[in-house]
Amino acid sequence: MLYGSVSHVAECPDIGPSCRSNNPPEPYNHHVDMLLTDIQVDLAYGLNSWLAIETRLRLGVVAVEATFTEIDGSERTGPETGSIHHRTEVLAGPRDPWLMMRVGGKVGRFLSQARIGVTLPAGHTEPNPYLLGRQGEAHQHVQFGSGTFRPLVGASLRHSWDPVSVSLGAVSVLSLYQNSHGYRAPTRLGSNLAVALSLLDGRLVPEAKFVFAYEGAGLWDGRNGDEPEFARSVMLAGLGATYRFSDAWRASASVLARIAEVSDSASFETPGQLSLTLARSFDFEARADD
Repeated sequence: MLYGSVSHVAECPDIGPSCRSNNPPEPYNHHVDMLLTDIQVDLAYGLNSWLAIETRLRLGVVAVEATFTEIDGSERTGPETGSIHHRTEVLAGPRDPWLMMRVGGKVGRFLSQARIGVTLPAGHTEPNPYLLGRQGEAHQHVQFGSGTFRPLVGASLRHSWDPVSVSLGAVSVLSLYQNSHGYRAPTRLGSNLAVALSLLDGRLVPEAKFVFAYEGAGLWDGRNGDEPEFARSVMLAGLGATYRFSDAWRASASVLARIAEVSDSASFETPGQLSLTLARSFDFEARADD
């Protein structure tokens, strides 16, 4: 779950059909608050001790609240023309699923894993919102998918000194071409560092987390829409914990707060992130010697 907010000045022709009238509206402020929630299901099937197939299924829910003020900050009392650009609404739909192959192994106290896979273009996409905005037509900036196949690669390494363990991980989702609407989704990179402490014979594992996330520019027909070049890097830090109810069931929770952000244009301010996880493992071919 991620909250973000952004404000910007809107002006003709992007603020509505009234721009084509004899008395076009003056520029004014758009304020947008968004709550992004992903309901995510991760499935993995181990083919042997070092090879597994994984998939990630996600349902996205985006709650948007849009408000408008005059340039001087006072309440906007004129005709509402911002509805073609931003609206108060709740959007939902499936996001692009991931399909991956994971290889891994353990040497002494080191556990390493590597992933390679692809995202599948199942999420809903929208036509160019900047082009529609210039034409004074209603448009949507929220994209639930990329409309393309995107390769992904990842790796992780963990070392343990009972009862403490340290893990490093990284994953990148690449974007190589544009979809049928001319949209090329941004390339994304995420990495994390976690220090965990095993308590109660491993049933309770609290941890400290540090996360770095990078998002490149999303392009429309090779351009950045009507905005400057956009790229964003965020660093988050926080705490989490995992509790194992049994060999098969475990639950996790984490809260991360933003500690640094670098962006070369206006972007959503994100104070932090909340994650909740419930996991169940199955052994379809239990063997006595396992």
